[in-house]
Amino acid sequence: VCTVLLFLMGFWSIGFKPMPVTSLGHALNDQVGFVSGGRALVEGGQINTHWILPSTLGQKTKTQVLYVPGHYYAMAVAFKLFGYHPWAELIPSLLGFILLVCGVYLIAENLFGKDSALGSAVIVLFFPYLLLFSLTSMAELTVLASAVTAFVFCLWVPRSWVSIVGPVFILFAVCFRETSILIVLPLLGVLWNRIDSSKKWQNLGVLSFTLVAGCYLLFQGPQMYGRLMMKTEGAER
Repeated sequence: VCTVLLFLMGFWSIGFKPMPVTSLGHALNDQVGFVSGGRALVEGGQINTHWILPSTLGQKTKTQVLYVPGHYYAMAVAFKLFGYHPWAELIPSLLGFILLVCGVYLIAENLFGKDSALGSAVIVLFFPYLLLFSLTSMAELTVLASAVTAFVFCLWVPRSWVSIVGPVFILFAVCFRETSILIVLPLLGVLWNRIDSSKKWQNLGVLSFTLVAGCYLLFQGPQMYGRLMMKTEGAER
């Protein structure tokens, strides 16, 4: 019942409202920035969208880039391999969609069994908004795919590696969107059951420290643009 309702809600919002695929109520305008940023990264080695963002005019900002660099690098790799072609712009989202479906299946299979895994994968595979974003240059699917992939790796790594390797995968997802750090909330519950019972608190302490230290160092890096670094004292308007 919930699945049917989700499908109806999605198709209603896409198919029965005046929202063309090319605009979606102006929600797809970030494509310009992602394409420009990816091309600039290939040609000059730096992310530059070459546009002025009205939302930043009232802020002190050092960069024209709103988001962290993960999707820009994904776009740059696609351009490097396939050239500047409209279909090349879609490759990161298409690959992200495939990884998302596969990742959801693997997570559900690991935690709930094959029947739940198949049902979960089918819901993701045919969910209208995901199908829509798979044919755009937006970052939604690479963000979701990176977070789900990080979760999959954390489920499959050996228990003795979880407290050290887990944060690495989570930080990988954070490179695609800062809010991916929230994946740690359900992940901690899973890790609690996977870590050696005699060393639970010790290993969770190591995991937490590694994650916090990793996030701090990551956002100090020169490539970690994004909303967390937009309001910078002393920067030029």
